[in-house]
Amino acid sequence: MGEVKISQIRKRDGSLARFDPAKIEQAIYKALAATKAGNRELAASLTREVVGIVERKFARRTPGVEDVQDIVEQVLMTPGLSGGGQGLYSLSATAG
Repeated sequence: MGEVKISQIRKRDGSLARFDPAKIEQAIYKALAATKAGNRELAASLTREVVGIVERKFARRTPGVEDVQDIVEQVLMTPGLSGGGQGLYSLSATAG
C-alpha cells in the first residue's frame, strides 16, 4: 500500500490513536473468512479501497472508529460479497 495520508483515528473513548490500515485489513479478512467470501488478497484490495475513501472523506478532519467501520461495511456490502459486512458487524461488537 502506498503512503497513507490519514495519520490518526479517534477512538470510541475520544482519544486519538495511530491510523493503522493493517487493523482494517485484519478485520476485513476475518469477516471474509467467516463468511467464506474471500481471501487475504481480496482483503488487501478492499482495504486499499476503504483507505482511499477515508482519505477523500476525511481530508480535513480526523475520522472516528465508527466512521471507518461504516465505510468498511459499505465496501463489504458490494455485490458479490454478500454476508461480508454482516460478518464484520459481528466482529465489531467486540472491538474497542
